[in-house]
Amino acid sequence: MSLRSRLLLVLCAVAVAALVLADVATYSALESFLLGQVDQSLEQYHVPIENFLMTASSNGRRTPSRPVRCIRACRERTTGARSGIWPAP
Repeated sequence: MSLRSRLLLVLCAVAVAALVLADVATYSALESFLLGQVDQSLEQYHVPIENFLMTASSNGRRTPSRPVRCIRACRERTTGARSGIWPAP
């Protein structure tokens, strides 16, 4: 095998390894970012939704009420948006 062939083979192997490493790094960063976005959304909206769902009854016990209206009302209060149920990204 000539020197040119060996160098080309090594260069291709290094390029493939670099692409695999870049792919793993990109996937990890994207996964971390998207999970952070989901966590942030859940932290922002869970308290108003829980408060609306769990309303105090006459005997002081908390009882659930109208989930869809709750989600819409919480969204209107927190974002000012009025269309749909969930907030826009």
